[in-house]
Parts: sequence; structure tokens; C-alpha cells
Amino acid sequence: MLVVVTVVLVVLVVAVVVAVVVAVVVVLEVVVVVVVVVVVVVGVVVVVVVMVVVIAELVVVLVVAVEVAVVVVVVVVVVEVVVVMVVVVVVVVVVAVVDVVVDVVVFFSCCITSNCSRICESNSRSSSYCCCSNNSSSKCSRGSSCCSRSSDGSACSYLFSRGV
Repeated sequence: MLVVVTVVLVVLVVAVVVAVVVAVVVVLEVVVVVVVVVVVVVGVVVVVVVMVVVIAELVVVLVVAVEVAVVVVVVVVVVEVVVVMVVVVVVVVVVAVVDVVVDVVVFFSCCITSNCSRICESNSRSSSYCCCSNNSSSKCSRGSSCCSRSSDGSACSYLFSRGV
């Protein structure tokens, strides 16, 4: 009878030990599964975070590209405006210089070809004429005998029509 009890006790102890080992193994398996699930979740979170960072970087690159494009457009517009202004100023200056040169050349050529000894200045610029040396008392005005007899009467007429 003692042998039977001993065998039963040994079997019970072995059964308890096996049950404990099985329980520990089951617990370890659950822990491993939980760890694997946590690792997978963390991996998914990391992937999502990386994707968000990449998208944010792409947005930043696009914003910078748009800003650069805007700056380039503004610079091009400013350069075009400056070029147009410079061209306008150059044209105005050239026209003014040519006008003055033509007036001066025609005026003095009229005086020289009309044998004028000096320039008579009256109250205003528009009534300044050449004085003819052959008739110092008369002014070389449009339609006068002095201009009509001069070798360059057309130049005198041009000057008077220009208001020189």
C-alpha cells in the first residue's frame, strides 16, 4: 500500500511539475506573441511616421520651389520694367539731343548762309532771328526780303516754324 501511495504521490508531483512547465511555456508563448504584436505595431508606427516625414519634406520642397518660381518671376518682371524704362529714357534723351542738335545746326547754318553778322535776341526765344549783315535794321523773319534773298531761305523758314 505504501508503494502505491508513493507511486501516486510521485505521479502527482510529476504531473504538477509538468503542469507548471506547460503553464510556464504557455505564458512564455503568450509573452512572445505579445512582444511580436508590439514589435509589429511599433514597426507600423515607424513606417507611418517615416511616410509622414517624407510627405512633409516633399511639401517643403514644393513650397520652396514655388517660392523660387515666384522670386524668378518677380526678378524677370523687374528686369523687364527696368529695361523698358532704360529704353524709354534713352529714346527720350536721343530724341531731345537730336532735336537740339538739329535746331542748333539749322539755326547757325541759316545765319552763316544768310551772311548774318550776329544773332538778335528779343524778349522771347520764339522771336530770335538772324540779323542780315546787308540790312542790320531788319530781322531775318519768315517772308522777309532778307530770308527770301538768302541762299538758305528754307532753313530760315524751318527755324521759324520750329519756334527757334
